[in-house]
Formats: sequence, C-alpha cells, structure tokens
Amino acid sequence: MSSKWSSFDRNGWQVSPEYAPVFFLLFTGSSYALGIGGYASVTYHNHYPGNVLLGGGFVLDTACALDKKFNYRLNAGIDTSYPKEHKGIITRIRLDNIFGFSVFRNTGARIWIGPSLGLHYFYTRISYLNNKSIFNNNTGSFFATDVNYRLYYRAFGAPLGVSLGFNFNIGDNVTLSCELAGRLNIFVGQKSLQYYRLYSITVSGNSIILPMEKYNRFFGKGGLDASCTVSFLYRINDRFVKPS
Repeated sequence: MSSKWSSFDRNGWQVSPEYAPVFFLLFTGSSYALGIGGYASVTYHNHYPGNVLLGGGFVLDTACALDKKFNYRLNAGIDTSYPKEHKGIITRIRLDNIFGFSVFRNTGARIWIGPSLGLHYFYTRISYLNNKSIFNNNTGSFFATDVNYRLYYRAFGAPLGVSLGFNFNIGDNVTLSCELAGRLNIFVGQKSLQYYRLYSITVSGNSIILPMEKYNRFFGKGGLDASCTVSFLYRINDRFVKPS
C-alpha cells in the first residue's frame, strides 16, 4: 500500500523523500519551543550628529519563558530617519543576532544579557542649500556658493554590541519584551557627492551656474549607537515549568 506521501514495504512505512521536510516540521514542531512576533525600535547613533532612527520588523526568540539559561534572538527589520541638520533621509536594513544568557527567570518574567552581532546596510541621502560663501577675493566683489548639494552613502557593516532584555510573560502564549542595546559600528562602502555651484560677480550683477560636479569614492566609517526595542511575541511550546 502506498501514496504520494509514503509507502509501506517489508521495512515498514517509508516517507517519500520530497515530503520528508514536511513530516520533519510536523513531528518536531510539537516539541520545539519558539517565540515569534514583531518589534518597534528607536535608535540614536552618532554617525551624523542628532540622528534618531525609528523602525520595526520581525523578531524570533528560542526561549522567552523557558526555564533554561540560553536564548537566541533574531531581529530583522528596517529603520528610517530624517537628519536634523539637512533635508535628507537615512535608511538602515538590519539583521541582528543576539545570544542571551538568563540572570533571572520565573513564571512571569525573564531577564537576560548577552552579546550581539549584526549585519547592516546603510543608505543615506542628504540634500541642502549652502548659503555660506566659499571664497571671497580681496575686494569682496566675487563669491562662490553651493546652490544644491547632495551626498549619498551606501555601506555595509557588522555591528558588535551587548543587549539587556526584559521579558514579561502574559498567560501561556504571549510575551512583552523590552531590549536595551549598545553597539559599535564599522561600515565600509561608497560615498557619492553631487552639487551645483553658483559663481556671482557683484560688480556687473552677472551670475553663472556651472554644471553639476560629481565624484565617487570608497570610505570606511565608525560610530556608536544605542537602541530601545519593544517586542510582542507569540510563544509556541514555550512555558516556564517549575523544577520538581
């Protein structure tokens, strides 16, 4: 007797190879503890002064409530921000791996701390007008000013940091989590600059706008950031069981 799912022979039931992953998930999912959900975060970083990133995404945790020492947490999402100084936008795509170790846990709460290692992609676009004179001659009759200035950063980084987490378990299946983190960021990427420049001769009243100038170059950049993340997770087979 056989079907597309399995077959029976003298060795017993045999699962068809193409459906083996399905059966694996069905039979292991009932015993594997997991918390999945979403998060919202706010991050301050000093790559550019005064920048605050707001974001959200997907979160996974292997021990929200379990009575075990270690938990692995994954945060995957996107952040965006508007710098204060200029008209621009910063976008960060982030993937953070957090390795937590419990320092306190009971039925209703879990406190953990551990290192984090991430993979981030930064895209920055800054555009502004610069009304300051770049050059003045001795008579004051000539000046040059950037009319439109655009700066782009595209970079990858692997931030290294530490996270402190507080899990509050609500009922048998829900966890509210707050995570505080600090990271050291080192990025490598490409910097692009584009600008128009206005030259004006005040004696004759004539002005000339030169064509856009542009250059690209590779760069490396470092900085620090601090973040607060609030997560809601639905727990599967993840409950605190008191030792007998």
